[in-house]
Parts: sequence; C-alpha cells; structure tokens
Amino acid sequence: PAMMIPPCPGPNAREKEWLEYVDRRVEAERRDTRARLKQQTHQRSKQFLGSLLGPWRANRRSVAPLTLEECGMLHAMFYESMAPEASIISLERLVNPHLLNQFEAQEGTAEERRRQYMLLHGTSWAAAESICQSGFDPALGHLGHGTWLGQVAEACHSYAAKTAPPTTEGPPSYCMLVVACTPNLADGDEERSFGVWRIQETARIC
Repeated sequence: PAMMIPPCPGPNAREKEWLEYVDRRVEAERRDTRARLKQQTHQRSKQFLGSLLGPWRANRRSVAPLTLEECGMLHAMFYESMAPEASIISLERLVNPHLLNQFEAQEGTAEERRRQYMLLHGTSWAAAESICQSGFDPALGHLGHGTWLGQVAEACHSYAAKTAPPTTEGPPSYCMLVVACTPNLADGDEERSFGVWRIQETARIC
C-alpha cells in the first residue's frame, strides 16, 4: 500500500523538522515492509519443507536417487529464501539404516507423528560426513547444548559460514542437510523463534 506523506509546511515553518519527520516515516515503512517480506518468506519455506515430509516418509528406506518431485521441492525451498548469488552444487538422498531404526523406534504414536517436521541444518562438509555416519551430537551445539535446526535456507547457510570452515578449493561451499525431526517438548526440545528448533536427542532427528 502507498504511504501517506503530509504536505510540506509553508516557508515560515521549520522545514528541517518536517524533513526529519518524513525520513522517520519512510524508514519505518521500509522496516515494516522488510518484516512482512521476511515473515512471508518464512511461511513459504515452512510450506515447502512441509510438502517434503510425505515423500520422505514414503521413500526413507529407498537407496534410489531423489525423484524429480523431491528435487523440485528442494529447489523451490532453497531458492525461496537463499541469497541470489547462492546455488546448489548437488542433491543426494542419504540413508543410514542404523540411524533410521533409532528414529523409527521413538517416533511414537500417530498423534506424535503429526508433530513431525522437515528442518534444515547447515554445516561443513567434514561435519556432514560425521553426521551421516553417526548422527547429530547435541553436545556440539554452537549456540548451547542441542542440535539447532531451522526452516530458512539463508539462515542455515549463514550459520554454517560463521561456524564451519569452507572448502579449500574454488568458491566457499557448505553442506545443508534436510532432516526429519520429531520434537519431544517434555524432554527439553523447544522451538526458539521463527521455526528454529533445538533438539536434545540424536534419535529424534533423521
């Protein structure tokens, strides 16, 4: 919507104060617009991730490459909230039967599965290799104990860039894991803000 700017006062009015008032109004409008766009981006990213949950459940024991549908959803989620200069190097399905068995053992009732989410974790390639082999280690959380997961690709990428060394050859690159998660609030898991979750138990992430 258009912003209403009051008319400029007459030549005898304090024009400096009027200009400062207009500047404050313009800046406030810009802040509100940025906040609205950020909220819309978060909501769309959440929807894209939510749409991945069904295909993941159906294919979670498959060793076949990602389907075109899954790749399309991942591309949509990534580019919805990522900086324009970022790009996807590759997409892979990762299956660790041991970790999947642990996850399925604690999925719980149908009601608990309705509170299941697909979330993101940005990290280095070296850390990603360890995670794929042994699972997440909540003791290594950089923002306090727990594994930190989010819904916005750009935020996860920024976290990885601040805490993980990039590749040594070519442009800096990082790994972004898309994982299923079944939070247990009674065991200390919590949603901090804007879809950012802190999970305390390795077996609740796969």
